[in-house]
Amino acid sequence: DGIITQKDVTVSSEIADARNAQWQLRDNANDFEILYVTIKATSASNVRITTNVPLPAGSYRLLGAE
Repeated sequence: DGIITQKDVTVSSEIADARNAQWQLRDNANDFEILYVTIKATSASNVRITTNVPLPAGSYRLLGAE
C-alpha cells in the first residue's frame, strides 16, 4: 500500500523450516526485479520483511528455497 516498512508473512507448508531457507522478494510488475530488503525468519513458519523506505503499492512475490 506504499506505507508499510515491516511485514510478517506466514510461509507455505512446502517449506519445512523457514529458518533453514534462503529468501528473496521480487516485484511482480517489474520483470520480477529483485528487491533489496531485509528478510529474517522469526520462526519455522514465519518470516519478517523489513525495509527503510516503504515499497510502492503493488504486488510482490516472496520466494524461499530450502
